[in-house]
Amino acid sequence: MLIEITTEEREILIQLLTSAIADEREEIYKTETYSYKEHLKTQKKNMQNLLSQILNLEEEEQLSENK
Repeated sequence: MLIEITTEEREILIQLLTSAIADEREEIYKTETYSYKEHLKTQKKNMQNLLSQILNLEEEEQLSENK
């Protein structure tokens, strides 16, 4: 699946994901139910993967612009 987003939209996604990942860490720490904690850990990992993909695309674009 491909979507096109503007630079501003990409920056918003980066900010939202960074914030959500930080919030998730705190929620994982506070959660006592094992199954819910595991769910939160999976969700956090998915958000980290998404953030990583967005940041990698941003780096690739910067490299191609410098050529």
